[in-house]
Amino acid sequence: MRAPPARGMVTGMIEVQALTKDYADKRPVNWLSFTTYPDLATEFLDPNCSRTSTTMRIIFGPDAPTSGAAPASGQSCATIDRPMHTVGVLLDAGAMHGGRSVSDHLEFLVRSNGIGWRRVAEVVGLSEVAGKRIRDLMRSLAAQGRTVLVSSRHMGEMALTADPLLIIGRGELITGRSMQDLTERFRRDVFVRSPRRGGLTRILTGMGATVLAEPGGGLSVTGLDTWRIASAAAAHYIPIQELTPRSGSLEDVYRELTNASVEDHARSAGHLDPRPARR
Repeated sequence: MRAPPARGMVTGMIEVQALTKDYADKRPVNWLSFTTYPDLATEFLDPNCSRTSTTMRIIFGPDAPTSGAAPASGQSCATIDRPMHTVGVLLDAGAMHGGRSVSDHLEFLVRSNGIGWRRVAEVVGLSEVAGKRIRDLMRSLAAQGRTVLVSSRHMGEMALTADPLLIIGRGELITGRSMQDLTERFRRDVFVRSPRRGGLTRILTGMGATVLAEPGGGLSVTGLDTWRIASAAAAHYIPIQELTPRSGSLEDVYRELTNASVEDHARSAGHLDPRPARR
């Protein structure tokens, strides 16, 4: 069974500072820096999750970095007194003892961390979140002033769950932007539906747009935004039944960004980090 996404929750900022991690001849994390803030559910994106999981294991405990730092709430999680009062994290569901019930596992946690018994009943019952989707849970935790960092390979779901997005490739941060910014950057076209598509096509083409007919009677328009399309149609008394801007999926965005990153590395090989990986 595949483990669920790795998730971390703290009440202050997470500041990853020039973080590097080496394993023999591999470097899954390469001088990575970013900051996450309270009130936001931030998605940490890497399709195979290996680099994000490594980073989160360094932030929240059991692994140490080769170099750099990753304090949460201003200090290393390893040095926080009673860390479960500050940090909540799920790195690997398989790490829990298979012969222990949920209640028994939580009883162990409250005993070892000085947490009230009432909290066990709250968590086991899940009364506050029983009717919520996971995406609502992440956003509701952020709305409480918490810092939420989520890592998953399921990009389509994460596009609805978290914002902003931290996208990494080759162990380095490629971009840290909001979903809205990425949507605007990777806008493909505008889908238009009109009962007078022939006339609309001639008008939009005359304005410099590229207009292609789509199955079902719609038009794909590139080169003009929705406002200019709607204004042109109104000026010529052409009714518009649908006007929808379309962008690439999060998978498309990731693919384009990582491909560009690989090309940049190829052009500047040997210049980004002249220091050899530590063995």
